[in-house]
Amino acid sequence: MKPDHVRAHLYYGRALAQCGQTEAAAKQYQEVVRLDPKMAMAQFDLGQLELKQKHSAEALAAFEKASAMDPQLPQAELGAAMASEDL
Repeated sequence: MKPDHVRAHLYYGRALAQCGQTEAAAKQYQEVVRLDPKMAMAQFDLGQLELKQKHSAEALAAFEKASAMDPQLPQAELGAAMASEDL
C-alpha cells in the first residue's frame, strides 16, 4: 500500500475494524485524517469504532467533527445522538 494513498488507509481501516482489530483500525483512520483533514468519512468511521468500544465521549467528538466537515453526512448526526445517549 502506498503510504500516502488516503482511500487505501480508509478501506484498510474498515477491514481491520471488521476483523475486530480496533486499535489498528483507529490508527488507519487517524492516518487518513492526517493525510486528508477534510475526509469526513474517516472521522465518521472512527466515531463508529469508538462507539462500538463504549467510548462515548470520543465517539461524540469524532461524529461532531465528521458533521462539521460534511453537513450532508446525516449518519454523523445520528451517531452523535447515539453517543450522547450513553454519556
